[in-house]
Amino acid sequence: MSGTRYKSKEGYEQVQEAIDISADDTIQTPETRGDASGLATHMDELYAGIMAELWYEILRHVNKVNLSNILVSHRMLLSTF
Repeated sequence: MSGTRYKSKEGYEQVQEAIDISADDTIQTPETRGDASGLATHMDELYAGIMAELWYEILRHVNKVNLSNILVSHRMLLSTF
């Protein structure tokens, strides 16, 4: 994993952890805990959405490459007859 990508994930996890701590901290006001909890939920949804889109694009590309390879293989097979 590239250094930049790793640092980005590390930063996200640190922010998420800080928000989770605030959401569970009984010293914080109920409003602050509720805000932190809502923010954590939105961050989880955003992360899931980004990952779903990323994997969709990766798998779409892999599928396209695989279909292309299958067509080339069939053309080569047919040309031998």
